[in-house]
Amino acid sequence: MAESTLSLSYEELANSVAHYLGWGRDVLVGGAWSTWSSDTQDAINRILRAGLRLFYFPAPVAGIAHRWSFLRPITTLDLWATASGTMTVTDLYTVTDTLNAPFLASMVGQTIVSTVGSYVITAYTSPSTVTVATDATADNGNAFTMTCDGLYRLPDDFGSFAGPLTFTSQTAHMPVCMCGEAHIRVLTQRCPVSGRPRYGAVRPCVATGTGGQRYDMLFYPTPNGRYTLAFRYQMLPGELTAAAPYPAGGMLHGETIKYACLAAAEAEYRDGQSEMMARFAERLQASIHHDRISNAPEHMPYNADWEEPITNICSPETYVTYNGVMP
Repeated sequence: MAESTLSLSYEELANSVAHYLGWGRDVLVGGAWSTWSSDTQDAINRILRAGLRLFYFPAPVAGIAHRWSFLRPITTLDLWATASGTMTVTDLYTVTDTLNAPFLASMVGQTIVSTVGSYVITAYTSPSTVTVATDATADNGNAFTMTCDGLYRLPDDFGSFAGPLTFTSQTAHMPVCMCGEAHIRVLTQRCPVSGRPRYGAVRPCVATGTGGQRYDMLFYPTPNGRYTLAFRYQMLPGELTAAAPYPAGGMLHGETIKYACLAAAEAEYRDGQSEMMARFAERLQASIHHDRISNAPEHMPYNADWEEPITNICSPETYVTYNGVMP
Protein backbone atom coordinates (compact mmCIF):
# COMPACT_ATOMS: atom_id res chain seq x y z
CA MET A 1 0.00 0.00 0.00
CA ALA A 2 1.26 3.49 -0.84
CA GLU A 3 2.28 5.85 1.94
CA SER A 4 -0.45 8.23 3.08
CA THR A 5 -0.31 11.48 1.14
CA LEU A 6 -0.68 13.31 4.48
CA SER A 7 2.51 11.84 5.94
CA LEU A 8 5.34 14.26 6.61
CA SER A 9 8.66 13.28 5.05
CA TYR A 10 12.29 14.23 5.50
CA GLU A 11 11.95 16.79 2.72
CA GLU A 12 8.91 18.51 4.23
CA LEU A 13 10.39 18.57 7.72
CA ALA A 14 13.68 20.02 6.45
CA ASN A 15 11.87 22.71 4.49
CA SER A 16 9.63 23.54 7.47
CA VAL A 17 12.68 24.09 9.67
CA ALA A 18 14.42 26.16 6.99
CA HIS A 19 11.33 28.33 6.46
CA TYR A 20 10.88 28.88 10.21
CA LEU A 21 14.49 30.05 10.52
CA GLY A 22 14.19 32.31 7.44
CA TRP A 23 16.46 30.19 5.25
CA GLY A 24 13.98 29.62 2.43
CA ARG A 25 11.14 27.25 1.56
CA ASP A 26 12.74 24.76 -0.83
CA VAL A 27 16.19 23.96 0.51
CA LEU A 28 15.55 20.26 -0.15
CA VAL A 29 13.62 19.14 -3.24
CA GLY A 30 13.37 15.61 -4.57
CA GLY A 31 16.03 14.39 -2.16
CA ALA A 32 18.59 16.90 -3.47
CA TRP A 33 19.77 20.01 -1.62
CA SER A 34 19.58 23.36 -3.37
CA THR A 35 22.41 25.90 -3.40
CA TRP A 36 22.63 26.12 0.39
CA SER A 37 26.05 25.62 1.94
CA SER A 38 27.10 22.38 3.57
CA ASP A 39 27.04 24.19 6.94
CA THR A 40 23.34 25.00 6.45
CA GLN A 41 22.58 21.42 5.42
CA ASP A 42 24.41 20.12 8.48
CA ALA A 43 22.50 22.54 10.71
CA ILE A 44 19.13 21.40 9.35
CA ASN A 45 20.01 17.73 9.77
CA ARG A 46 21.26 18.39 13.29
CA ILE A 47 17.97 20.11 14.16
CA LEU A 48 15.92 17.24 12.68
CA ARG A 49 17.87 14.70 14.72
CA ALA A 50 17.27 16.72 17.89
CA GLY A 51 13.58 17.09 17.06
CA LEU A 52 13.13 13.37 16.48
CA ARG A 53 14.85 12.54 19.77
CA LEU A 54 12.50 15.03 21.43
CA PHE A 55 9.48 13.27 19.94
CA TYR A 56 10.61 9.66 20.25
CA PHE A 57 11.61 10.00 23.91
CA PRO A 58 9.60 12.91 25.34
CA ALA A 59 9.69 14.16 28.91
CA PRO A 60 6.94 12.73 31.15
CA VAL A 61 3.54 14.38 30.77
CA ALA A 62 1.89 15.13 34.13
CA GLY A 63 4.56 12.98 35.75
CA ILE A 64 3.76 9.94 33.58
CA ALA A 65 6.24 8.68 30.98
CA HIS A 66 4.85 7.28 27.73
CA ARG A 67 6.47 4.68 25.48
CA TRP A 68 5.26 4.78 21.88
CA SER A 69 3.71 1.53 20.70
CA PHE A 70 5.23 1.95 17.22
CA LEU A 71 8.73 1.94 18.75
CA ARG A 72 8.12 -1.50 20.28
CA PRO A 73 8.13 -3.98 17.39
CA ILE A 74 8.54 -7.75 17.61
CA THR A 75 11.76 -9.40 16.45
CA THR A 76 13.57 -12.72 16.94
CA LEU A 77 16.86 -13.84 18.44
CA ASP A 78 18.60 -16.99 17.22
CA LEU A 79 20.39 -19.05 19.85
CA TRP A 80 23.07 -21.57 18.92
CA ALA A 81 25.60 -23.84 20.61
CA THR A 82 28.29 -24.51 17.97
CA ALA A 83 29.00 -23.62 14.35
CA SER A 84 31.62 -24.62 11.81
CA GLY A 85 32.65 -24.11 8.19
CA THR A 86 35.50 -23.10 5.92
CA MET A 87 36.93 -19.58 5.83
CA THR A 88 37.26 -17.56 2.65
CA VAL A 89 38.96 -14.28 3.53
CA THR A 90 38.64 -11.11 1.45
CA ASP A 91 39.72 -7.55 2.26
CA LEU A 92 41.70 -8.84 5.27
CA TYR A 93 38.77 -8.63 7.69
CA THR A 94 35.85 -10.12 5.72
CA VAL A 95 35.15 -13.81 6.28
CA THR A 96 32.73 -15.65 3.98
CA ASP A 97 31.40 -19.19 3.75
CA THR A 98 28.79 -19.38 1.01
CA LEU A 99 28.59 -23.17 1.10
CA ASN A 100 27.63 -23.61 4.77
CA ALA A 101 26.20 -20.11 5.50
CA PRO A 102 26.85 -20.65 9.23
CA PHE A 103 26.60 -17.09 10.55
CA LEU A 104 23.85 -15.45 12.62
CA ALA A 105 23.38 -11.85 13.74
CA SER A 106 23.58 -12.99 17.37
CA MET A 107 27.18 -14.17 16.77
CA VAL A 108 28.65 -10.65 16.91
CA GLY A 109 31.18 -10.62 19.73
CA GLN A 110 31.88 -14.36 19.45
CA THR A 111 35.20 -15.86 18.35
CA ILE A 112 36.01 -17.83 15.20
CA VAL A 113 38.75 -20.39 15.95
CA SER A 114 40.77 -21.67 12.98
CA THR A 115 44.09 -23.37 12.30
CA VAL A 116 46.41 -20.38 12.68
CA GLY A 117 44.50 -17.94 14.87
CA SER A 118 41.20 -16.79 16.36
CA TYR A 119 39.08 -13.84 15.27
CA VAL A 120 36.37 -11.88 17.07
CA ILE A 121 33.29 -11.11 14.94
CA THR A 122 32.60 -7.36 14.92
CA ALA A 123 29.77 -7.12 12.37
CA TYR A 124 27.22 -9.38 10.68
CA THR A 125 26.37 -8.92 7.00
CA SER A 126 24.55 -12.11 5.98
CA PRO A 127 24.41 -15.84 6.83
CA SER A 128 27.52 -16.25 4.68
CA THR A 129 29.51 -13.09 5.55
CA VAL A 130 30.86 -11.44 8.71
CA THR A 131 33.56 -8.91 9.59
CA VAL A 132 36.29 -9.75 12.10
CA ALA A 133 38.52 -7.54 14.24
CA THR A 134 41.92 -8.72 13.02
CA ASP A 135 43.55 -9.75 9.75
CA ALA A 136 42.38 -13.30 8.97
CA THR A 137 44.20 -13.91 5.69
CA ALA A 138 46.53 -16.48 7.31
CA ASP A 139 43.51 -18.79 7.70
CA ASN A 140 42.12 -18.33 4.20
CA GLY A 141 40.75 -21.72 3.10
CA ASN A 142 41.05 -23.29 6.56
CA ALA A 143 38.26 -24.90 8.56
CA PHE A 144 36.90 -23.05 11.58
CA THR A 145 34.70 -23.69 14.61
CA MET A 146 32.75 -21.51 17.04
CA THR A 147 31.45 -22.47 20.48
CA CYS A 148 29.01 -20.13 22.22
CA ASP A 149 29.57 -19.17 25.85
CA GLY A 150 25.91 -18.32 26.48
CA LEU A 151 26.18 -14.70 25.31
CA TYR A 152 24.19 -13.57 22.26
CA ARG A 153 24.30 -10.10 20.68
CA LEU A 154 20.96 -8.29 20.64
CA PRO A 155 19.91 -6.14 17.63
CA ASP A 156 21.88 -2.92 17.09
CA ASP A 157 18.73 -0.84 17.63
CA PHE A 158 17.83 -2.60 20.92
CA GLY A 159 17.02 -0.28 23.82
CA SER A 160 15.20 -2.50 26.33
CA PHE A 161 12.74 -5.36 26.50
CA ALA A 162 9.01 -4.65 26.32
CA GLY A 163 7.58 -8.10 26.99
CA PRO A 164 8.40 -11.78 27.51
CA LEU A 165 10.70 -13.97 25.42
CA THR A 166 8.78 -16.85 23.86
CA PHE A 167 9.93 -19.82 21.79
CA THR A 168 8.77 -19.70 18.17
CA SER A 169 8.75 -23.46 17.49
CA GLN A 170 8.98 -25.20 20.86
CA THR A 171 5.34 -24.54 21.69
CA ALA A 172 5.22 -26.67 24.85
CA HIS A 173 7.89 -24.63 26.64
CA MET A 174 7.30 -21.79 29.09
CA PRO A 175 8.60 -18.32 28.17
CA VAL A 176 12.15 -17.48 29.26
CA CYS A 177 12.14 -15.97 32.75
CA MET A 178 13.93 -12.60 32.84
CA CYS A 179 16.14 -12.01 35.86
CA GLY A 180 19.19 -10.05 36.92
CA GLU A 181 22.53 -10.67 35.23
CA ALA A 182 24.10 -11.61 38.58
CA HIS A 183 21.54 -14.42 38.99
CA ILE A 184 22.74 -16.00 35.74
CA ARG A 185 26.35 -15.93 36.91
CA VAL A 186 25.40 -17.47 40.25
CA LEU A 187 23.37 -20.22 38.58
CA THR A 188 26.19 -20.98 36.13
CA GLN A 189 28.69 -21.18 38.97
CA ARG A 190 26.50 -23.47 41.08
CA CYS A 191 25.35 -25.76 38.31
CA PRO A 192 27.15 -25.30 34.94
CA VAL A 193 24.91 -27.24 32.56
CA SER A 194 23.52 -26.89 29.05
CA GLY A 195 19.97 -27.39 27.87
CA ARG A 196 16.86 -25.43 26.94
CA PRO A 197 17.31 -21.86 28.22
CA ARG A 198 14.99 -21.09 31.13
CA TYR A 199 16.42 -17.79 32.40
CA GLY A 200 17.80 -14.75 30.64
CA ALA A 201 19.37 -11.41 31.48
CA VAL A 202 20.58 -8.37 29.57
CA ARG A 203 24.27 -7.48 29.83
CA PRO A 204 25.59 -4.16 28.44
CA CYS A 205 28.66 -4.48 26.24
CA VAL A 206 31.75 -2.47 27.10
CA ALA A 207 31.44 0.94 25.43
CA THR A 208 34.48 1.66 23.25
CA GLY A 209 33.44 5.00 21.76
CA THR A 210 33.72 3.64 18.21
CA GLY A 211 29.97 2.92 18.06
CA GLY A 212 26.78 3.25 20.05
CA GLN A 213 25.93 1.22 23.13
CA ARG A 214 25.25 -2.46 22.40
CA TYR A 215 23.78 -5.23 24.55
CA ASP A 216 24.22 -8.97 24.93
CA MET A 217 21.72 -11.51 26.20
CA LEU A 218 22.95 -14.08 28.70
CA PHE A 219 21.06 -17.37 29.17
CA TYR A 220 20.93 -20.23 31.65
CA PRO A 221 21.25 -23.12 31.07
CA THR A 222 23.70 -22.51 28.24
CA PRO A 223 21.71 -23.39 25.08
CA ASN A 224 22.55 -26.87 23.78
CA GLY A 225 21.34 -26.29 20.22
CA ARG A 226 19.33 -24.02 17.95
CA TYR A 227 16.43 -22.09 19.49
CA THR A 228 14.60 -19.05 18.16
CA LEU A 229 13.07 -16.60 20.62
CA ALA A 230 10.51 -13.92 19.77
CA PHE A 231 10.22 -10.74 21.82
CA ARG A 232 8.98 -7.18 21.76
CA TYR A 233 11.54 -4.48 22.43
CA GLN A 234 12.11 -0.75 22.68
CA MET A 235 13.58 0.21 19.32
CA LEU A 236 16.12 3.01 18.88
CA PRO A 237 15.26 4.51 15.46
CA GLY A 238 17.72 6.17 13.12
CA GLU A 239 17.79 9.58 11.46
CA LEU A 240 15.84 10.54 8.37
CA THR A 241 17.53 10.44 4.97
CA ALA A 242 16.47 10.75 1.34
CA ALA A 243 16.52 6.94 1.16
CA ALA A 244 14.54 6.53 4.42
CA PRO A 245 12.44 9.70 4.55
CA TYR A 246 9.55 8.78 6.86
CA PRO A 247 9.76 9.02 10.67
CA ALA A 248 8.38 6.28 12.88
CA GLY A 249 4.79 6.89 13.94
CA GLY A 250 3.42 7.74 10.52
CA MET A 251 0.84 10.28 9.45
CA LEU A 252 -1.05 10.11 12.76
CA HIS A 253 1.79 11.94 14.56
CA GLY A 254 2.98 14.14 11.71
CA GLU A 255 2.09 17.49 13.29
CA THR A 256 3.65 16.48 16.60
CA ILE A 257 6.89 15.52 14.84
CA LYS A 258 6.90 18.79 12.90
CA TYR A 259 6.55 20.90 16.05
CA ALA A 260 9.18 18.81 17.81
CA CYS A 261 11.62 19.74 15.02
CA LEU A 262 10.57 23.40 15.14
CA ALA A 263 10.99 23.35 18.93
CA ALA A 264 14.52 22.03 18.44
CA ALA A 265 15.21 24.85 15.96
CA GLU A 266 13.74 27.36 18.40
CA ALA A 267 15.94 26.11 21.23
CA GLU A 268 19.10 26.50 19.13
CA TYR A 269 18.39 29.67 17.15
CA ARG A 270 15.60 31.55 19.00
CA ASP A 271 17.03 31.97 22.48
CA GLY A 272 14.37 32.93 25.03
CA GLN A 273 11.40 31.95 22.87
CA SER A 274 9.09 29.04 23.71
CA GLU A 275 6.18 29.22 21.25
CA MET A 276 7.17 26.13 19.27
CA MET A 277 7.86 24.14 22.45
CA ALA A 278 4.40 25.05 23.73
CA ARG A 279 2.82 23.89 20.47
CA PHE A 280 4.81 20.67 20.62
CA ALA A 281 3.66 20.03 24.21
CA GLU A 282 0.05 20.49 23.10
CA ARG A 283 0.41 18.16 20.12
CA LEU A 284 2.31 15.64 22.25
CA GLN A 285 -0.69 15.15 24.53
CA ALA A 286 -2.90 14.52 21.51
CA SER A 287 -0.43 12.00 20.07
CA ILE A 288 -0.16 10.14 23.38
CA HIS A 289 -3.95 9.97 23.56
CA HIS A 290 -4.21 8.53 20.03
CA ASP A 291 -1.41 6.05 20.69
CA ARG A 292 -3.08 4.77 23.84
CA ILE A 293 -6.58 4.31 22.41
CA SER A 294 -5.39 2.78 19.14
CA ASN A 295 -3.41 0.06 20.92
CA ALA A 296 -5.62 -0.65 23.92
CA PRO A 297 -6.81 -4.30 24.05
CA GLU A 298 -10.53 -4.96 23.75
CA HIS A 299 -10.38 -7.61 26.45
CA MET A 300 -7.89 -8.22 29.26
CA PRO A 301 -6.69 -11.86 29.41
CA TYR A 302 -6.18 -13.93 32.52
CA ASN A 303 -3.28 -12.46 34.50
CA ALA A 304 -1.23 -15.61 35.08
CA ASP A 305 2.37 -15.69 36.28
CA TRP A 306 4.34 -17.50 33.59
CA GLU A 307 7.70 -17.19 35.29
CA GLU A 308 9.49 -20.07 36.96
CA PRO A 309 10.85 -19.44 40.48
CA ILE A 310 14.57 -18.80 40.81
CA THR A 311 14.87 -19.99 44.41
CA ASN A 312 16.52 -23.33 45.11
CA ILE A 313 17.68 -23.57 41.52
CA CYS A 314 19.88 -26.57 40.75
CA SER A 315 19.05 -28.34 43.99
CA PRO A 316 18.84 -32.13 43.54
CA GLU A 317 15.06 -32.14 43.80
CA THR A 318 14.70 -29.39 41.16
CA TYR A 319 16.65 -30.56 38.11
CA VAL A 320 18.13 -33.79 36.82
CA THR A 321 21.02 -33.75 34.35
CA TYR A 322 22.35 -36.43 32.02
CA ASN A 323 25.99 -36.12 30.96
CA GLY A 324 25.93 -32.48 32.07
CA VAL A 325 22.85 -31.63 29.99
CA MET A 326 19.58 -30.46 31.50
CA PRO A 327 16.71 -32.19 29.67
